[in-house]
Amino acid sequence: MKRRLHFLLLSLALAGAGVFSGKVVGAELSAGEFLERVRHPAAAESYARMKGIMQHRPDGGRMETLPVALTVLIRRDGTRAELLIDGREGYRINQKRSGETRVEPFGTTLRPEPAARRFGLRPTDLSMSFLFYDLVREESGTLVKGIPCRVLVLEAPDRSEVVRVYVARSYFFPLKAEFFASREALSGDPVRTLETGSFKKKNDLYYAEILNLYGPDGRSRVHFSEAELGTPDAAAEERLFGKEKAATPSVPQEGV
Repeated sequence: MKRRLHFLLLSLALAGAGVFSGKVVGAELSAGEFLERVRHPAAAESYARMKGIMQHRPDGGRMETLPVALTVLIRRDGTRAELLIDGREGYRINQKRSGETRVEPFGTTLRPEPAARRFGLRPTDLSMSFLFYDLVREESGTLVKGIPCRVLVLEAPDRSEVVRVYVARSYFFPLKAEFFASREALSGDPVRTLETGSFKKKNDLYYAEILNLYGPDGRSRVHFSEAELGTPDAAAEERLFGKEKAATPSVPQEGV
């Protein structure tokens, strides 16, 4: 394509950027080269500030709905994001270009346990830190929502989980991620699946309007009904994050 289109995703959901570009043909790259392009898209800097709702229905249970807000700033040296659930449960996410990710919980835990945990959402998914797992192999390509994808199997360095990622072959962007407990479990059902439900365009930028997360114990959905997207200026970081209130971290990270 002649012009670049940047995708801002939650995820997750989760908050990363990809580029549509006709200069590199994804099908011609080796698996390792393709993965590096996915990890480090040749994108301009961008930001997104989104608001909406998170919904979760456990199997046999009632639907729970909470307001959610996500702010993302993507610079060439890394990504900074803040997730706020129900105006109380917060997570600050900082990811370096190397993929090293740090999550700082803040605010008040939503009882009886953090909502992120109940909903099956990991804050690190929002910066797609799983893309920096070790490459195990490439599997046969397939279609996701009619888009040709290359399928990569990645494993966490500590071998705590394995993820099968479906990446749009021409756009270098992950459309779906399936998480498993181990390599041996890849032949069975995933522990959880993260998938983009729909995209929406604003200011020549696309963001994930709907994200679906599901597993054997229930389903979750994130729907962003409001979004501000653009190219950051020198004061963007202060404007987007400068009004954060200092809070003693009280939301446990374990299991989130």
